[in-house]
Amino acid sequence: MNLNVDFPQFCRGIWVFAKEDRHEKPYYSTLEGNVTEPFRFPHSNAFVDLNADGNADLFVTGERAFHLWKDVGSHSAVHFEKHLSVEYPKCGQSGGQCSVVGQSAFADFDLDGKLDTIFPACAQADCGGGEEGQFLYFATTKVLWGEDKPQFERVPVIAEGWR
Repeated sequence: MNLNVDFPQFCRGIWVFAKEDRHEKPYYSTLEGNVTEPFRFPHSNAFVDLNADGNADLFVTGERAFHLWKDVGSHSAVHFEKHLSVEYPKCGQSGGQCSVVGQSAFADFDLDGKLDTIFPACAQADCGGGEEGQFLYFATTKVLWGEDKPQFERVPVIAEGWR
């Protein structure tokens, strides 16, 4: 599967390729519940099982929020429905919008047997300001999926210049 930004008719979706037959033409699957917010540039996306149902869901970073689509299709036909958008945490002492949100990584960081995410963020566009302007955030997939109150935990930044 390849994530496609705005094609055809400026409608977001994914190209799905056959597993077994590489000669079969791919088909375009539109993302239900389209989001018009621009993607971050550069953005990060992942096909990752966020709700522990065994299917790969879609995670994408937008300008102001993470956008999540649930895979409601079958093994033979991929189909995603918009699940929800989760606003980014506030950055800096002023509590304003983060200027930079980096690539998200997924793993079981807290060793509880469930998937988590971690991502860097900066209050300033140049990621300056030392510890006061650079942040690392952690969230469980329950937070991302909306089962828990949206709350991102700030992780101390240990290394200088991690951007």
